[in-house]
Amino acid sequence: MAEAPKITIDGKEYVAPRPKAKMFRKIIKFNKNFANANLAENEEAYDEVLGLVAETFDNPAVTPQAVEDNTYLDEVFTLLDAVGKWITKSVGNKSKTPNSPKTDQ
Repeated sequence: MAEAPKITIDGKEYVAPRPKAKMFRKIIKFNKNFANANLAENEEAYDEVLGLVAETFDNPAVTPQAVEDNTYLDEVFTLLDAVGKWITKSVGNKSKTPNSPKTDQ
């Protein structure tokens, strides 16, 4: 599995724990709803970014507000990218249905 995302809140570093299954569903939903969204013009999408990043850390200290208050704007999107890649890589080829053709031969 890829390296877990990290965030610093009020000077303390937090490392995302092993992702729960619900996070994969949230990534799928986010991608479906906001794949073509211009985040500079869509406050709902931006709120979803903050929520998704915060929920990944599964820690009460890492809230959407804490992410927004403690992270530079470019870092928020870097974190979102890292979260998405980390969660999808943790699933890997295991996400294929049992009868799907194998791709890693």
